Amino acid sequence: MFTDTDCLALTKCDTLPCFDFDLQRAAADYRGVNPGAPLFRTSVRTGEGLDELAAHLAGRIRAALA
Repeated sequence: MFTDTDCLALTKCDTLPCFDFDLQRAAADYRGVNPGAPLFRTSVRTGEGLDELAAHLAGRIRAALA
């Protein structure tokens, strides 16, 4: 599944301190199977990563419509 993805968006990153989730390992695992795809850390609460993710998605939409 992850080898065919265009990107990976990890949401709710502001809650990471509350959970036993290894973000570095998840990123390394993802890059291991899809090294060229971007990974976005996002949080609606803080706004982290949202502009970057939106720009990436807008670019993919423009490319699909061209």
